[in-house]
Amino acid sequence: MSLLDFVHIHIGRKRVPNEYECKKLSRILKNCLIVTQQSNWKRVFEIDQFDKRRPSEITIESGETLIEYFKNEKNIQLTQTNYPCVQVYLPNEYDKPCHLPLEVCRIQPWQVYDKPLSKAQEAQQPRKYIPKPYERYNAIMNMLRKCDYNSRSNRLCREVGFKIDDNQMLSLSARVLTQPQIETGPNSRANVRIGRIPLDGHLFTPKPLLTLAITYFGNDIEREKDLMRAFTDTLLQAMKNHHVNVNYQNHTVSPTIDQITAYFHSMNERRCQFVLCVMSGRSEEDLKQLKADIKDCGTIKYGIMTQCALLSKIANNRSLAGYCDNLIRKINFKNSGINTKVNLNQALKNKKSTTDSYMFFGADVIHPTNVTRQHPSIAAVVGSCDSLCSTTAVRVCQQFPKEGKCSIETIIGMTDMVEELLDNYCQVNKILPNKIVFYRDGVDDGQFGKVIAHEIPAIIEAFNRIYGDQANHPKLTFIVVKKRHNTRFFNRNPSTKDVYNMSIGTVIDTTIVHPYQNNFYLNSHNAFQGVNHPSLYHVLLDEIGFTADELPLLTYHLCF
Repeated sequence: MSLLDFVHIHIGRKRVPNEYECKKLSRILKNCLIVTQQSNWKRVFEIDQFDKRRPSEITIESGETLIEYFKNEKNIQLTQTNYPCVQVYLPNEYDKPCHLPLEVCRIQPWQVYDKPLSKAQEAQQPRKYIPKPYERYNAIMNMLRKCDYNSRSNRLCREVGFKIDDNQMLSLSARVLTQPQIETGPNSRANVRIGRIPLDGHLFTPKPLLTLAITYFGNDIEREKDLMRAFTDTLLQAMKNHHVNVNYQNHTVSPTIDQITAYFHSMNERRCQFVLCVMSGRSEEDLKQLKADIKDCGTIKYGIMTQCALLSKIANNRSLAGYCDNLIRKINFKNSGINTKVNLNQALKNKKSTTDSYMFFGADVIHPTNVTRQHPSIAAVVGSCDSLCSTTAVRVCQQFPKEGKCSIETIIGMTDMVEELLDNYCQVNKILPNKIVFYRDGVDDGQFGKVIAHEIPAIIEAFNRIYGDQANHPKLTFIVVKKRHNTRFFNRNPSTKDVYNMSIGTVIDTTIVHPYQNNFYLNSHNAFQGVNHPSLYHVLLDEIGFTADELPLLTYHLCF
């Protein structure tokens, strides 16, 4: 398909796209591969963005415009000269951009579209059926019997003595851990129900909002003013019920980048503490871009805390009060308040003295679908700010792929991020932790050696910078968390033979775990649909010396 035809199809008619449509096309076609007419459709370019300029407005090194260049050098007479040009580059040569007219470009066929589908596109996809636990159990057993590994005709299995009991799954013993005590205030505790924590109008430490802006980002405030008024009244009443003192103002901002930048600039000058951004847009793409602009201008550029809310969700929500309660949780947490406190004393009763100070870490690396120099992986490390893990701080860094191609799973900037988080802990508590529990997500079995060889020494290097002498180093327990595995567990009633999901808090650390490595399965959540998927924990280092009962219990309580 020619690029010009694609533009016409996307905007719905044969005309020149406006500035808004060019920005939208740039987002959709970013990194899309095209071929060109002057190379006989062979030379491949990668799209960067749509340029505002026309072919007559762009001059190359020879001093010719694009119209003159294509006529004199390529013998191509451009006819669609009112259309904007597209800025492109050769793959992996991002520092050498050039410009091409739309009419000489054709989209290369059979490319993988790696961007998320819109809600309209998702609605057109056939809905995936989620089997119930007994259906999944029967499907697994039927597939096993269909493979017929015990057949005499299966020579490979017979030669190595490989046999499988395909009558029923392996039966094993498990235990269910006690749920933690969760405090929602000095004299109140949450009644945890199937893994949910109802606040019931309580926050452990509600932080006042001295300057809150409730801001409508859209172009139709007159039509939406009644809904905004109802939402504001409900939110303020919910804040009053949760004992959050607030001074607020209502604002309206047009959803353009210039207006958004000017608004947050003025909020920064007025020392605004928090902006609740109610977003209204014509499409899902508009809302995504609006949220990105808000976070870029408000949070990154000016350091103002923001919380986004969709006007469509507010309008279609059956329980506006419940929606506002969830918003208050997010707002209070971002405002350095404490929603709940989990009592970890039960899990640490044998591993914590009056002089011990615990700190908990979590780390992961997120990879985009197409890792390049322009789309690096993001490594994040989160550290608790107290021994109960009630508040946290986070550090992130970019990880660029090797030779512009292969993503890196190990965290390169581990030392600096751990050092900064330890320093933050010390500033808050006036003391450094002497025991650290570190959870590392997203590591496969084959990468354990890399983690032990690179990441744990990087953490110890951070200890050297902060604590100095090795004798002063804290004790470290390092655990890898795996969620992508194919092991499934079911509860089975021996008398009725009914199959159902395992209970929340179930831990399995016998029979099927590694014979000499320290690992266990823990189901810390309740599945409302389908089959529970427990996490698999591998303990790579345990200087604290947790027992087989203490570490699963601590891990389970930290999940709350």
